[in-house]
Amino acid sequence: ANTARHGGGMYNCYDSKPSLKNCTFSENLAEYGGAVKNSESIPTLINCTLHGNSAEMGGGIWNGWGGSAELVNSILWGNSDSSGMGESAQINDARGSRISVINYCCIQGWTGTLGGIGNIGSDPLFADPEDGDYHLKSAGWRWDIDSERWHYDEITSPCIDAGNPGFPLGNELLNMLPFQSHSSS
Repeated sequence: ANTARHGGGMYNCYDSKPSLKNCTFSENLAEYGGAVKNSESIPTLINCTLHGNSAEMGGGIWNGWGGSAELVNSILWGNSDSSGMGESAQINDARGSRISVINYCCIQGWTGTLGGIGNIGSDPLFADPEDGDYHLKSAGWRWDIDSERWHYDEITSPCIDAGNPGFPLGNELLNMLPFQSHSSS
């Protein structure tokens, strides 16, 4: 857990365009952008999870002063700001920002006003977020890192097989992809 005035987990500025894949931002605290703040920058987040971050404005991502974000196959859930835990607490395109591009993501409080395709607002059903396990529950089995064995859940996350169908499948044993795709034998 990090604490900062701007971007508790990451602060992007001055025309930067970082690309992050398979990242988790959790339990960070800031005045603007609990997990990520973008000013005059456009980061791309693919298969990332932002959970439990908090800020005065934009608990998950805060975009301002020409900043925005491109999100694909990512989950923004359980982030909070002074407005609560709705959509603007997950991703806040403040006045003066560019419009973020959001596709195939799971965003708490999703209203659809931010646009994009394939987005949902259903609880992602993390395995054990209180202990930092952001694997998705699956009745079709999921890999349990701690016990190093497959685990069966009685419920399946709505995020499984909800990611961009044009993306390659990840290796569930090696990657903790938020939007997992798998096949059963």
